[in-house]
Amino acid sequence: MSHLVLARKYRPQFFEQVVGQEVVVSTIKAAIEKNRIAHAMLFTGSRGVGKTTIARLVAKALVCTQRDGAEPCGKCAQCSAIDNFSSLDVIEIDGASHTGVDDVRELRDSARYQPTSAKYKIFIIDEVHMLSISAFNALLKILEEPPAHVIFIFATTEAHKIPKTILSRCQRYDFKRVAVAVIQKALRDIVKKEALNFADDALLLISELADGGMRDALSILEQVITSEREVYSSKVIAEILGVVSHQAVRQLAYHLIEQEVGPALAIVKEVYESGLDLCQLSDALAARFRVLSLSAHLDDFKEASTLITGLEEEEFNEAHSFERADLKRLFAMALDGMAQVFQAKKPLLALELLVLRLAMRPPMSEATTINFCLNKLDAILHNRPVPLELPKEHGEQMKAQPPKKDTPKPEVKSANVLELFSVLLNQLSEIAPSLASHLRHAQPSVRDGVLHLSFSLSLHYEFAQQYKSHPQLLKLVRKIYEQSLEISLELLKSAEPQTKESAKTVAQHEEQQIKAAEQALYDEASSHPIVKKTLEIFGGDIATVEKIPTHDLG
Repeated sequence: MSHLVLARKYRPQFFEQVVGQEVVVSTIKAAIEKNRIAHAMLFTGSRGVGKTTIARLVAKALVCTQRDGAEPCGKCAQCSAIDNFSSLDVIEIDGASHTGVDDVRELRDSARYQPTSAKYKIFIIDEVHMLSISAFNALLKILEEPPAHVIFIFATTEAHKIPKTILSRCQRYDFKRVAVAVIQKALRDIVKKEALNFADDALLLISELADGGMRDALSILEQVITSEREVYSSKVIAEILGVVSHQAVRQLAYHLIEQEVGPALAIVKEVYESGLDLCQLSDALAARFRVLSLSAHLDDFKEASTLITGLEEEEFNEAHSFERADLKRLFAMALDGMAQVFQAKKPLLALELLVLRLAMRPPMSEATTINFCLNKLDAILHNRPVPLELPKEHGEQMKAQPPKKDTPKPEVKSANVLELFSVLLNQLSEIAPSLASHLRHAQPSVRDGVLHLSFSLSLHYEFAQQYKSHPQLLKLVRKIYEQSLEISLELLKSAEPQTKESAKTVAQHEEQQIKAAEQALYDEASSHPIVKKTLEIFGGDIATVEKIPTHDLG
């Protein structure tokens, strides 16, 4: 007997064996049980996710003579005929090789006749988007008024190429990509049945390379086991398939975090000389920084493991040993570099440049200062409120090494409370913009280890009351004020009059800056000799003053 590949050997024969398509399967099973199956169904999704497999299962369930609920028995004559491709009433057609109108006319004529032995005559058309426009037009009439015994099941990877007149007459089912964890679990069961010794990291690599397709995962697994190794690790899989191993990616990421240029470039050179795909290396590097960045921003390992497939506790703890903001910056830079490596005529040069940028990045304190200056310049150019200056004490603390655990907590000077609170809100607006917007109207003060926030309007007070325990807010308070402060909210009975000497809230400070800028511009205009002379001659007052941008004509 000829060898049966894994993709065919482990093809689901029952609905309960289908993996990764729970929503579609449950909906179809309910329709079969209630006898409310549509006369035309469209299965759409990426390759290898189970469209044709489920189409055959639907056909088996509809013609099975010993069906149990929605599950076909798999043993009766009708089920056996479908499995052997000998059924006269379940007809599979390849849309790519039957694109003409004559093929559809032949199908339409065949549909008029009653089924030979089954209850329905079922037509499964794979890659239906390959049909010509004239073929679709010939199919339209029978889809609109089909015989009671005819059911059409269409499968396609490109539903957007199907005319809307056809789509409107079909019940559409969208198949999603199978999750990496689901594929890994299914492969683990298969290698156990096949008595093969696969490490979990090897199955994870195969699952990631499958790109959401269970069939692709089985095909890759079939290719791998032909090498007949005693133990299959991710390194062995990478050598067989010609892809970059997880170990190389992890070492490269570590060298870049530690800003070790030489070892990082050595890994790139080794990958290049091995003939491996450099684009795949840049993709894997961005994925690695994603894992580290997300792990660093999550406090609970269980929560992180549900969001990050294949995350190990050792990796999770390792991510927390690095600076979160630095990991996020590396993630963003690696993500931008992916496109540059992919589009470059010489990917090696682009990847080496990306490695240099990542490894030679400036310290976070300098990057924060540069970013603040750019934001301030942008605000000035676009006539927006200028952000508060970073206090000198805060800037010096950012450049210094983080204090040790036994270092006494610094006292917060009252003059710096508003400035530090403005810095806090600038960072909070990137994470929770609504909360930051309401806190702009709070009067901050620090007393006895408590950050007191006073509100004059109940609207802002009630919103802040709901989210005063927001984890990101508490983290930023601990980071900016360099101590764990409790947050206390207070609603003032009446709004206190604002003094001209100092602003009590960030919103008031920004309003004062705008008014001060407008007054300075007015004073500059009114003192201009030409304006003075014009007022003396024509009389009147200055209504509004606008600064006209200058253009360099040189």
